[in-house]
Amino acid sequence: MGSRQRFIEKHFTIPEMYEINSLTGVVLSIMGIIHIIIHWNSFRWITEMSTVSQTGFLAVFSLIIVIFSGIFSLSGIFTDRIPLLRKLKESVYNHGLSLWLHRLSIVVIIAIYFHLFLLPFLNENMLFMTLLTIYTVAILGYLVIWI
Repeated sequence: MGSRQRFIEKHFTIPEMYEINSLTGVVLSIMGIIHIIIHWNSFRWITEMSTVSQTGFLAVFSLIIVIFSGIFSLSGIFTDRIPLLRKLKESVYNHGLSLWLHRLSIVVIIAIYFHLFLLPFLNENMLFMTLLTIYTVAILGYLVIWI
């Protein structure tokens, strides 16, 4: 969104792009939480988890922070209806803070990459790992240049 991809703007209006952005974030968060619930063997501290589980947990946790920061800073759904949240938003919110919270998506991308990289059955698939690495580096490069 912040990089203003011109090739996408030709086909969608800015409000449509915001809607797609928020919808994909919510869907990704829900899918990540479902993934954690399905694969969670038992309740334990993050320090007791494997490195694979830690990176996956970091990715989902960061994604949830990004989603809630977007809901809080951009949407009036909650802040317009709950006076305490409205006052909090007015006292705390500024555009720079919102941008930095959204930049947590870079942490999400890196954590997902390492989560997949550390899985032995995926790590053995050279084609998948090559494509994953190329895609991840391309996306991170794009974000570094344009955001």
